[in-house]
Amino acid sequence: MSVNSMGGGAANYNIHQQTQRRAQAADAAQAQQTGGEYDQARYLRELNERVDANVIAGAWNGRNEFGSKNGSTVMIHPDFLRQMHDDPELGAKYESAINAYAKSDAEGRKMLEAQGKEILSSGMYIDEKGEMNCYMSTVSEHGGDKKTGKTPKELMEEMLERIEEKRREEKRAEADASSGTGGIVDTTA
Repeated sequence: MSVNSMGGGAANYNIHQQTQRRAQAADAAQAQQTGGEYDQARYLRELNERVDANVIAGAWNGRNEFGSKNGSTVMIHPDFLRQMHDDPELGAKYESAINAYAKSDAEGRKMLEAQGKEILSSGMYIDEKGEMNCYMSTVSEHGGDKKTGKTPKELMEEMLERIEEKRREEKRAEADASSGTGGIVDTTA
């Protein structure tokens, strides 16, 4: 299952959650028909009880947001979720990684909010190979730096000025090196 769009806010998130629940119910029904060996919905419920994040199953395209603005969300590819279920040691390893992410996410949120940023969404995705990717979307309250009160344009101008100053210093150092004086000027003459 792929997430098509999360840019529309809470309504899209609710639609995604409803779609996710339907898929989990379908997986549960299929597991009951095949002998009940693997029940994705049950495994997700159990996993959510053991970790400090909201864990969902799905395939992420890497572009659209699936997370929440209020907490840590982890999307796990269904194939890898099955591997976690089938291999308890692997499952425990990734549960630990999910908890570490949730802690880091909470700390990052506090730091960014202190800088005047609003968290729009954040999440971690574990793909079918077990690769982990994280994202966080933010927006500044006033479009600049809260501490200095500078606008994005002012911040960009300062950055460009620092870059230009560094270039001037590098040119001076090159000129000094090529003149053979090493920057030492003879003032006795």
